[in-house]
Amino acid sequence: MGFGTAGFLAISRQNSFGTATSSWQYIPIISENLTESIDQLVEESLRARYEEGPTRTGLISAAGDITMEPNPVMIGHFLRGLLGQSSGTAAGSAFTHTFNPVQTNFDTNCALPPYTIQVYRDVGSSWQFTDAIVNAMTFEINANALVHATASVIARTSSLMPYTTASFNTGDPWAWDACSISIAGVGNAALETLSVSIENNIEGVVTLDTTKSWSRMLRNGLRTFGVSGTFDFTSQTEYNNFRSQAEQRFVVTVRGATEVSSGYYDTLTFDAPSVRYTSFEGGLSGPSRLQASFDGACKYNTGSAQAFKATLTNTRASY
Repeated sequence: MGFGTAGFLAISRQNSFGTATSSWQYIPIISENLTESIDQLVEESLRARYEEGPTRTGLISAAGDITMEPNPVMIGHFLRGLLGQSSGTAAGSAFTHTFNPVQTNFDTNCALPPYTIQVYRDVGSSWQFTDAIVNAMTFEINANALVHATASVIARTSSLMPYTTASFNTGDPWAWDACSISIAGVGNAALETLSVSIENNIEGVVTLDTTKSWSRMLRNGLRTFGVSGTFDFTSQTEYNNFRSQAEQRFVVTVRGATEVSSGYYDTLTFDAPSVRYTSFEGGLSGPSRLQASFDGACKYNTGSAQAFKATLTNTRASY
């Protein structure tokens, strides 16, 4: 019988598509549901009987979600996988990494940097997922809670491997009281919940290459960035911005409580220069105080030449 208390997840950066690696980085997680799928190809030929025909093995692939309280060091691997690139600069004895969404493909067969993922579930061997792509990710910041993140992953192949010995990096996850948000350059303390989402729209492509796996993992749509959340509805300011369809800069920052270098803290910042509200709802719901929920789209800003940017400060030199 397996128990989650003994399980772990690790990732390893791949240098090329199709070749697994084993430079494991162990990630503290809450849960995962990476699952192998095998398509069933049922023969349709008539055989003078009422039962369906024999079944052949079809496409083999894997996908699932990984939910975590982001570790300030390890989350950088997911941001690179999600956005496709990073650049790091020294910040005292710490480092600041900028993740600008890439405008090119990793290679002709793979849109984003691939990773090998190991999952040990306390049952025999570990599961190994090769050519894993971070297809989407959501960050949840809620009052009186730790920050949560969920990465949606698709992987080209799955296999079993001998499990390794886990060794986790230090660093505390961020809490809601470490979060600050500015809208149009002004701090906003009315938000009670905030969700930031990124969707890459990657899909597996099957070709006639004599394998039962995807041969390519490429974009099937435009990349999108979104925000949603709940305001304590005490002012019509943001509602009026919804009505006028104004585009405003959202900057979301979460910062650790302890210095990692003189004047520097474990910090994650999301910067969206042109956010446009797509919905804004604040109806009456009995005698309780009013709350307003909203959705917004992060639009491409020609001045900054981007729709979204993530910045991470921590003790790791590079990703």
